[in-house]
Amino acid sequence: MKNTIFLFALLLLTCFSPQSTFAQEALDSTHLQSSLWPDQSPRTLTPGRKVWPLFGVKKMGIKKNMEWQIQPLFFFVSPNLGLKKHWKKNQKGLSFSTLHKINYPSIYLKLIAREGAGGVLPKDANVPHMISLKNEFLLGYHMQKTFLRFRTGIVTVFKFGGAEKNDFPSIDIPFLYNRTLAFNNSPNLYFGLHFNQELGSKLNLEADFTFFQVDLQDKDFVIENRLLLFWKKSDRFALKAGVASAHGRYPYGSIVQFIPVFDVLFGFGKTK
Repeated sequence: MKNTIFLFALLLLTCFSPQSTFAQEALDSTHLQSSLWPDQSPRTLTPGRKVWPLFGVKKMGIKKNMEWQIQPLFFFVSPNLGLKKHWKKNQKGLSFSTLHKINYPSIYLKLIAREGAGGVLPKDANVPHMISLKNEFLLGYHMQKTFLRFRTGIVTVFKFGGAEKNDFPSIDIPFLYNRTLAFNNSPNLYFGLHFNQELGSKLNLEADFTFFQVDLQDKDFVIENRLLLFWKKSDRFALKAGVASAHGRYPYGSIVQFIPVFDVLFGFGKTK
């Protein structure tokens, strides 16, 4: 049981926890476009800047207001790649970007389809070859010490090898269930709201609310909330910690679940 709980926590931290930072400099047109730490805003990392969380998604700023994203810890069992593009900004604080990700989760899903510790799916689960495509749109509004963001996205899963649309077993764990909805309900829609407040030159508080649509016909939603503190010791080192909750009406009943969220981030490359 302890091994299973540890697996769930590691999976959430490595694959699904967003990077929660906010640049502390005064707002200007350059800061609307790029930043030294990844955050929930439409901005991308400064070209040449790399941020490596201990558990989370690694990111690298490149030219033309773009940012590569990859999860190397699980890459060989769940190949993945993401690209974030910042398209528009203005002096009033509005900015817009898109995020596009591709993932092949089948290898990893087959590894966790077993009995005993670490078994999340049934041993005889039918795991087809699947390609998951995620496209997300982000609209942000920056004030001097406050940031608001709205995002909406769609996840489309393509199954191969004669697999039926609804033959993938649901994962009866709230956080994992939310992120595997598209395996049986594709395309899957979600949208979210994000609030970030600067508490000091090195500390930020952020709250995040995400709504996942369970079924296009029933129009049911499951919800995730996050409350986090992000401390930036320097341009090279930062910490984040907080709590996440998931709740809603699941196929196995109405459940509320809380988990801690923690990560250590290291920054490399360009610092200005």
